[in-house]
Amino acid sequence: YGLSFVFAIFSCAVALLLVRRPRRELLWLVVLVVPIALPGVPGPVAGSRRALLVQPDIDTEMQWTEDNVRDTQQKLASLSRTPGADLILWPEVPAPFYVSDAQFRDYTARIAQTAGTPFLFGGVGFTPQREPLNSAVMMGPSGKIVDRYDKINLVPFGEFIPPMFGWVNRITKEIGDFVPGERVVVFPLDGHKLGAFICYESAFPDLVRQFVRGGAEVLVNLSNDGYFGHSAAHQQHLEIVRMRAAENRRWILRATNDGITAAIDPAGRVVERMPAFVQTAGLLPYDYQSIQTSYTRHGDWFAWTCFALGFLMSAVSLIHRRL
Repeated sequence: YGLSFVFAIFSCAVALLLVRRPRRELLWLVVLVVPIALPGVPGPVAGSRRALLVQPDIDTEMQWTEDNVRDTQQKLASLSRTPGADLILWPEVPAPFYVSDAQFRDYTARIAQTAGTPFLFGGVGFTPQREPLNSAVMMGPSGKIVDRYDKINLVPFGEFIPPMFGWVNRITKEIGDFVPGERVVVFPLDGHKLGAFICYESAFPDLVRQFVRGGAEVLVNLSNDGYFGHSAAHQQHLEIVRMRAAENRRWILRATNDGITAAIDPAGRVVERMPAFVQTAGLLPYDYQSIQTSYTRHGDWFAWTCFALGFLMSAVSLIHRRL
């Protein structure tokens, strides 16, 4: 929001000059001096840990059968065998993987046990009422499920149809509507803590900071951008995630179905990225950070202050005109 403010204030200044408003109306530009006094961007840092990020490149239009689900699982298991990882990550649910399915749980448990590594993957969970959830599941090296995070901010017309819009076409072919999760989950990870947000929850800075406030020392973004085809939306989504890293001074590991899978450092720099639209896996760097930024601690006070002042000044101006 601070960067948006800088762009907005410059645009407003240019507009005032073009319409030849009095120069005194440009005095508020002095607030742009404030960023000069802010701390500089942290220098590059090397991650001392390695996470294995699996990019399955699964066709989002595939018609699923028992055979191709089994083949997909075998390919994912093969990609997950690279040694040297401190953590294994799969993207947001790329196939009909149901957490309640005992066979799927046994399959994922064997992957974690074989690697002897914590394993975070996307799957479909269910509420006690059997309503589907878009979930991220953490499994320990023993093959036991540690905890599950259920996506809180769902995509309208993609994961659910808002009330009164039942006649609108869906973006995806998912059968049935997902329901939102109700809690922010921070997973334990080898004496540290990890927060995982799913897909376009990256566009909600206040939500992402809740994971860090809850103790997350590294962040993970599980996503499936396959529905965007080869459009610029892949790169745009990556840019959004970079902002969340910089705001909270956290490494972010971004595991996607077909790209852009990447490791982002606490300053928002893309340290490493994997080629898009290919089935692959790679060891990407990350590390743990415990510092909390002003934004992490205090949230969107600046944006709300701007809103309140704007509303107040508009009211004063309206009253002044009527007088």
